[in-house]
Amino acid sequence: MMDVKTAIETGDAAALRRLLAEDPARANAPIRWGSPECASHPLHFICDVVFHGTLPGEDSQRLLAEALIEAGADVDHANGDPLNAAASLAATEVAFALLDAGARLDLRGGFGETALHWAALLGNDRLVRRLIEQRAPLDVTDSRYNATPLGWALHGWHEPAPGNVGRHHAVVVALVKAGATIKPEWLTSEPVRARPAMLAALRGEPAD
Repeated sequence: MMDVKTAIETGDAAALRRLLAEDPARANAPIRWGSPECASHPLHFICDVVFHGTLPGEDSQRLLAEALIEAGADVDHANGDPLNAAASLAATEVAFALLDAGARLDLRGGFGETALHWAALLGNDRLVRRLIEQRAPLDVTDSRYNATPLGWALHGWHEPAPGNVGRHHAVVVALVKAGATIKPEWLTSEPVRARPAMLAALRGEPAD
């Protein structure tokens, strides 16, 4: 039987639209999944499926997100969870759909991080540039590591995280050129000294 969870898992945006037309409240109804079971907002659940690499079709994530948004899904649910989920789970097209719909850029996740922190960590230069263009806060620090998005970018470059996009040089350059603060200690840190490209990026120099 088709339900919102199955429609998302199979990338069936048409079926999702039919389900939402029948009951728009489904756009914000938690989806229960996994073992141990967890509950995710439908917009977050799309990102989970993207992250696990099981969503069929490259355009499916945006079509599914747009269907939910048009039906009234809360793009700022739980203090910005959908955008943070999209950034942290490398669901770039979901993030773009959320930004097009006016999702707030300043809302923070569970330990004070923003979507820009996550996009920088994963080296997602496309999303970082879009967030910068829309004036995401550059020097806000999270509450766990006391680090800015630029700090997260350097960490993700040195120690790639799950979902890594790998465009950290471009991310660092974009953040620096946008005015992100460079801490002096970064310039002499072991990761930067071990990688001349990091120092070049911190100077705003593009990759060769």
